[in-house]
Amino acid sequence: MREKVKRALGFYNSAAQALRRGDYTKAISLLKRVLSLIPDFERSYYYLGIAYERLGDREQALKNYRLARERDPLLYQAVISESGLLFKSGKLREAVELLLEYIRRTPYIDDYYLSLGGILLRAGRKSYLLETVEKLLAENENVPPAYFYSASLLEQAGYRDRAVDLMEMAVNMDPTNPVYRRELGRLYDMSGKRKKAVEELRKSLELDPYQPQVKTALRRLL
Repeated sequence: MREKVKRALGFYNSAAQALRRGDYTKAISLLKRVLSLIPDFERSYYYLGIAYERLGDREQALKNYRLARERDPLLYQAVISESGLLFKSGKLREAVELLLEYIRRTPYIDDYYLSLGGILLRAGRKSYLLETVEKLLAENENVPPAYFYSASLLEQAGYRDRAVDLMEMAVNMDPTNPVYRRELGRLYDMSGKRKKAVEELRKSLELDPYQPQVKTALRRLL
């Protein structure tokens, strides 16, 4: 058994090197050898997905990303890669639903929210963006990051008032988070609410004194 694992790791490391130098066909061959020795080596499926995607084989890429995340639900890179490729393949709703599913499972992985926001902004469908935000919040009612990232997304989409409301909720849920308070202060500043902006920025700085951008903003506002 030990010898089998040793051989598998050797193939795996060689595959990683092949991926880095862009030899995707070689990487696929090596990763398949890994899986012939250790069938549940989830990262091998993930890297197979990357190799197939780089070669333009979307069907095999999606299959291997799915196999990777099914074997390790915490392998968020596979979920993000699969959702991104679904979006590139014209499957917007499937991409979004996949990310929403994994946010429900593990709602404190920031990259899920960032990927979801990126997809929704690139899609350019504001009604669907708003619909998705409401669904996200309904499914993660007491999860501060859901409100924080929804606020950030809505601000980028041009809905500043609603963004302020959601950022206030995020701060109320997690009042000791300096990032949430900093961003709420920034939103207040952009909305012309100078007094509230100063209050939130000061609180953010109290929680984390090493924020030069907050100090700069306060000097401007005071």
